[in-house]
Amino acid sequence: MTIAFVSDNVYPSIGGQGVSAERFIERLTECGHRVVVFTTRTHWRLGREERSPLLSVYRCFGMVVPGTRRRMRLALPFVGSLIRILRREGVDVVHLNVSTTFLGASVVSAAKLLGIPTLAYVHTQADNLTREFGLLHQPVVVQLFNSAQNAFLWLPDAVVAPTAFAAALL
Repeated sequence: MTIAFVSDNVYPSIGGQGVSAERFIERLTECGHRVVVFTTRTHWRLGREERSPLLSVYRCFGMVVPGTRRRMRLALPFVGSLIRILRREGVDVVHLNVSTTFLGASVVSAAKLLGIPTLAYVHTQADNLTREFGLLHQPVVVQLFNSAQNAFLWLPDAVVAPTAFAAALL
């Protein structure tokens, strides 16, 4: 199976969500699945990068998130480019590991236009995420993040909450 894995936060990972995503990707390839990762670019890489015969990483143009000490970027992809990549790679399913970003919404839109099923995995805790970056750790930012996450979760075909704690975030 070819799985598109979407995360703004991998290679390099930032915090627990990124580490978890990279471990998930590693396990999928160990099981023999082909994984096509969509992520943001680092300041010096852009485009496709083949990490192994079962793992390709597509880096999309991204912007630095203010207040993150230049550590976090959010991808701003073109849906037309995503459609071409999903089609060319023969993606069978899209797995969203990050749910509240433009990248996630764009890949879901592209997948739906192609009839590819989509799945979101919910585990991001806004309070922990914003604490990591200092300036963004304000109650209003946490509340906005939680609202955006809940609104976004209506887009994919299915949502997985791996724990009772994660389910309570919905």
